[in-house]
Amino acid sequence: MKQKKEKSYISIFFTALLVYGINCIVFQPPLKPDRYSYPRKVCFSNIGRLSGAVETYNMNNTPMMTELDLKRLIDSHYLKEEVKGSEPECRYYSQGDLTNDGVICCELHGCLTASATSKIAKEREKKLAEEKYKDELFISCARALAPILYLMFALMQ
Repeated sequence: MKQKKEKSYISIFFTALLVYGINCIVFQPPLKPDRYSYPRKVCFSNIGRLSGAVETYNMNNTPMMTELDLKRLIDSHYLKEEVKGSEPECRYYSQGDLTNDGVICCELHGCLTASATSKIAKEREKKLAEEKYKDELFISCARALAPILYLMFALMQ
């Protein structure tokens, strides 16, 4: 007479944990710069350059610059050339009076201060956050799939 082998549920559970651990290593996203934040960092660096140029212009000239005028900054040699954005849609503009508390912003990435960020920039940040969430969700699902399948087949036997 044959004897039935008893399933060791504890060993099945620990094996599933081991498979999950291996999947976490295999499905580790490659080390690379964050594709969601790099263009924004470049754009904010450009905003800093423009702010410095406007501030220097205002210290040296009597009719001060109250709103961003890139042509005047280039003609007066405060900028060597036109500042190019990190993406083709980047366009720089000013909000408020630059002699007081005005700020320089990008239409695509927004301003250095969150309160002055444009609606377009806020929508873009929301879209990028959703894309990042979807990528992370896919990786999490891929990590969990093999242990779940292993548990199903191990418990069915």
